[in-house]
Amino acid sequence: MTPEIQPPHHQPTSPATRRNGEQIRSAILEYLRGDTGHGGEGLSSHQIGVIFGIHPTTARFHLERLVGQGKLIRQEAGDSAAGSPGGHRARRGRPTIVYMPVDHERARGNLIASLCMALESATAVSEDRTDSALKAGRAWGLELASQEDRRNDEGAPTSPSELPLGILEGLGFAPEPTGEGNGSYCLTTCPFMDNVIDHPIICSIHLGMIQGFLTGRGHQIRVRLEPLSSPRGCLLEISEPGRHQPNPT
Repeated sequence: MTPEIQPPHHQPTSPATRRNGEQIRSAILEYLRGDTGHGGEGLSSHQIGVIFGIHPTTARFHLERLVGQGKLIRQEAGDSAAGSPGGHRARRGRPTIVYMPVDHERARGNLIASLCMALESATAVSEDRTDSALKAGRAWGLELASQEDRRNDEGAPTSPSELPLGILEGLGFAPEPTGEGNGSYCLTTCPFMDNVIDHPIICSIHLGMIQGFLTGRGHQIRVRLEPLSSPRGCLLEISEPGRHQPNPT
């Protein structure tokens, strides 16, 4: 066991003391998560074999099982890793394969981006894209309203403008009153912020979702969403018909 590939104060349990392959894989996964958490760039089956005292072929078998379970990803070792002490060295001209834990946040962002690109590619004209995004959002909002109807509504807010706040809070938007009157809120966080700049239709989907939710709850309410209107976040205005509201959507 070499210092280069064994982080300090991290001693893996020997697989010899474990009863089955799943426990071995659990130990390997825990170790890799600790290694990448300290800035590691992933480890090869050879390195895992050295660390755990098992044959590289056996280590590769367990690593591939973890890949199949969606817990690890495999990739070619970077040049920096190949030249580092105790790092990954390509054998016989082939690049060394290293294994890393799945970054769920990155995977989630990639999935969101892929869905947005699919929606964008389905319609060539920008206005049509916005309309399609609004329709998709409204369908989402109607489903959320249906789910809400199936829950116990005792203690539900009486003001229509407050109806979607619980949904927005649950989705991670952290709505806060702006202090400029009832129905005016600032969405202070956005769970899709990393994708909004490249895919602004996300904001149209969110607008449609709020509209659909209110419609599904039996309210005809005007909704206006101004993305990134201030350093605090996005402006959301909800008002009943007949009340003055600039540029309603």
